[in-house]
Amino acid sequence: MISNTILLVQSGTDLAPHFRGRLEDRGYTVVEAVNVPFAVQFLDDDREVRANEAMILGAEGMLRELARLAALLRQLPTAV
Repeated sequence: MISNTILLVQSGTDLAPHFRGRLEDRGYTVVEAVNVPFAVQFLDDDREVRANEAMILGAEGMLRELARLAALLRQLPTAV
């Protein structure tokens, strides 16, 4: 299966906007995500996630991306 969507995972870099623009200029749909290494360190004794500020901001960015893509998808014609 061939896709025109690219998942752009950033790890503390400011280059994502540069790469995103170049990929979108070439016709790709770019979805951004944040890499969360060592996720186990954020689990408490009850195995509940205790997010830090970076995780919260990353989640907000991901939700913005989902909203943007959902709006684009709503513009597509529906299959009959």
